[in-house]
Amino acid sequence: LEGILDEEALAKSLDAVAQRHEILRTRFSLIDGQLRQVILPVLPFKLPVIELADLPESERWDEAIRIVANEAQSPYDLTTDVLWRASLLKLNPRSYMLLLTMNHLISDGWSMKVLIGDTWSLYQAFATGSTSTLPELPIQFADYAYWQRQLLDGPDGERMIAYWRKQLAG
Repeated sequence: LEGILDEEALAKSLDAVAQRHEILRTRFSLIDGQLRQVILPVLPFKLPVIELADLPESERWDEAIRIVANEAQSPYDLTTDVLWRASLLKLNPRSYMLLLTMNHLISDGWSMKVLIGDTWSLYQAFATGSTSTLPELPIQFADYAYWQRQLLDGPDGERMIAYWRKQLAG
């Protein structure tokens, strides 16, 4: 991120995104021998800010890359952790790196686009002293997952599964 950044508005944006999307407040627990989605209540989100501007300029990028690599390798405990993390690396007063790390169970390319779009919209509102203008979500991930499970358990489910097994064979 290049330019002047309102760190408080960014933190507030990520907090609002976690409130908006239940999947960002989800962990998975074994219940009666089955993995189940457990949605946690809304909790305040803290955005850690890692100050790198104090390092010599020649070392900042290397340290940022080291932090990124460590973050990417840090595991999640599906039963106790929410499955996303964020931190902000401050390279200098006008240059930042926002790290959003998510477990593959809760995101893909399409959902990352939604997350980034929501975060940006919320940031623009909060940075100007406004409130969120995003409409309430009509469905959450759990609703979609339930619909998918019902679809697969229905009469067409076997046919769909057979199709994909054939397509992905080998």
